[in-house]
Amino acid sequence: MTEEIAAAGEEQPAIIKGIAAAAGAAIAVGLIYGVIGMFVAEFKYVALATGAASGLAGLHFAKRHSLALGALAATFTLVGMIVGKLLIRPEGVDWIAYHTTLFDIMFCFVGAPVLAFVAAGTQAGDQVRRYLPV
Repeated sequence: MTEEIAAAGEEQPAIIKGIAAAAGAAIAVGLIYGVIGMFVAEFKYVALATGAASGLAGLHFAKRHSLALGALAATFTLVGMIVGKLLIRPEGVDWIAYHTTLFDIMFCFVGAPVLAFVAAGTQAGDQVRRYLPV
């Protein structure tokens, strides 16, 4: 019984670290996406990297996958994508029309959060993490 309580006590801080890491990675890579979009071009695959970074960072620090962690990583990824897109201001074009094209919706607003959820919330994240050097 005491072993279960000790395991639960160690598990809680790990999940909190995972949530914090997922949030930090999503915002950081979302900002990188925005800066790249401002100066070079919008690369939709960098949007997917935002989701992957958020999910895998959360998984790495939490040391296990959980549906709650996956859902939070997906939410943070969506916030990171919106923050990154706020930096990209095309001239002479309506901002909303520019950022709601089919590719934006597929990659930035659906694909990246789904990737974050799969990486942090399912066992697929464990399989991917084994191939990473960290």
